[in-house]
Amino acid sequence: MNTCLSCGTPSVAPVIDFGRHALCNRFLETATATEETVPLGMGACHRCGVVQILEPSSPESLKPHVPWITCTEPEGHLDDLAATIARLPGLPAEATICGVSSKDDSLLRRLEYLRPFRTWRIDPNKDLGIQDPCAGIETMQAHLTPARAEAMVSRQGLSDIVIARHVFEHASSPTTFAMALKQLVTSGGYVVIEVPDCQKALDAFDYTTIWEEHSLYLTPPTFHRVLQEQGFTVQHSLCIPYALENSLIAITAVASGSQTSCLDEQLVSVDVEV
Repeated sequence: MNTCLSCGTPSVAPVIDFGRHALCNRFLETATATEETVPLGMGACHRCGVVQILEPSSPESLKPHVPWITCTEPEGHLDDLAATIARLPGLPAEATICGVSSKDDSLLRRLEYLRPFRTWRIDPNKDLGIQDPCAGIETMQAHLTPARAEAMVSRQGLSDIVIARHVFEHASSPTTFAMALKQLVTSGGYVVIEVPDCQKALDAFDYTTIWEEHSLYLTPPTFHRVLQEQGFTVQHSLCIPYALENSLIAITAVASGSQTSCLDEQLVSVDVEV
């Protein structure tokens, strides 16, 4: 049994081992160049149910060698999501909203349009000490630690809302990443987390969904469970249907005290045009 990335118990049973595979972002300059490979095996935790990579690769090994690689995420639901966030109870008149990565920029712009929010986004260089122009989410998730979050708070202050779209599934240490997010948010504030929904891929045995940069493969019930394990209480949840891969969204508060299992909770499905 391996140690679970989510709940930390030695309860992860190997399910399938694909051996070593070439990195998706590594483009060889010549046909005879040496191909860099990483182990690719999948397991499932018997305690919390989370499907995960058995041996997450280091951020350094996953980092691209070229600066022009970009990733885009589905955005057809962001107008509705922004409206939902803007109506959250308990927000001050000019609430502060922090975005974790460039994937949050589009949502931050929508929120600025709706209300006089003060928005800011973590700067990889200034806030995380990342200077390599090739570095991406694989590097950023490892550098966002509680200590660095505390340093950001000393400059920016606490945020009323923290947004992290399509980063959590990359976390090689979800507990450390979650602690950093909680460090950034004020008491009574919200953390908005969005991840890809792997339910359809798991049901269809779609092996192409497996990617060395994704350490976690979440479904609606295990998404709730992993958030619970990391000390969040889900206030609102959505499952946004898309043709290839649905998006799971949780608007959470930092939990206080022990929480009961969320494995049987269902997320609400909202139709959007794609």
